Amino acid sequence: MPIDIPPATQQPSSPPNRSGEEINGDPTADDHDPRADHTAAEALRSVWDRLAELRIYAGYYLTAQLDRLKLTIRQIVLLAVVGVIAAIAAAGALVAAIVLLLRGIAGGLATLCGHVPWLGDLLCGLLVLGIMAFALWYFVRSFAKASRRATVEKYEREQTRQRTDIGHDVAQRAGETESV
Repeated sequence: MPIDIPPATQQPSSPPNRSGEEINGDPTADDHDPRADHTAAEALRSVWDRLAELRIYAGYYLTAQLDRLKLTIRQIVLLAVVGVIAAIAAAGALVAAIVLLLRGIAGGLATLCGHVPWLGDLLCGLLVLGIMAFALWYFVRSFAKASRRATVEKYEREQTRQRTDIGHDVAQRAGETESV
């Protein structure tokens, strides 16, 4: 908002002489225009009003950003809760399916054993434990082989790099010191 300064209606006064009196003869004449104080006060009030408005808008913006953050957090928590519930439901369904499968296998084995239910349950349990033990053994064995193979390949690459960089590798240098 531009500040309107009204034109001066007073004649410009003459500069004071060395004695402090006006040259035009009026020692009480004042160069100060009271309307200038009024205009400066209005300008200052306008600045304060704008700053107050800015403070209100900044508060509004910060509140909106805080609410946006709260909404994001609520959405994340809601998705996490739904995910946990879905995981529990899926685990429950998987357990139920496994139980039904094992009950069916146990019933089939019981029929093959002359309709002796406890024998079917026992054979089914042994079968499942045997399969799990074999799977665990196979996993551990495969993991150990892969780990050993990766370690051997790592050292072979390092020895190849040594031969390229310095003309020999640690194994060749070790063989030279043993023969000395």
